Amino acid sequence: MDDLINLDEKLENADWLKSTWDLPPIGSDEFKEYLKQTNQTMEDMKHLPVYKNLQRKNARDAWMLKVFGKKKKK
Repeated sequence: MDDLINLDEKLENADWLKSTWDLPPIGSDEFKEYLKQTNQTMEDMKHLPVYKNLQRKNARDAWMLKVFGKKKKK
């Protein structure tokens, strides 16, 4: 079946992955404990979609604040 398309082939496109940040704030003691418990480093975290999505959201929020003077409502 060479014609089969795997929509979840790229990690960013996988519909099952965690995409919203509900972890403790980065740099907090709780976040450091989370990394320790999950045997990850901050460098590991930076490769995950949840971190990349947070970075995109922060960039979008900063742009909205600059252009419109207020944060986008949730």
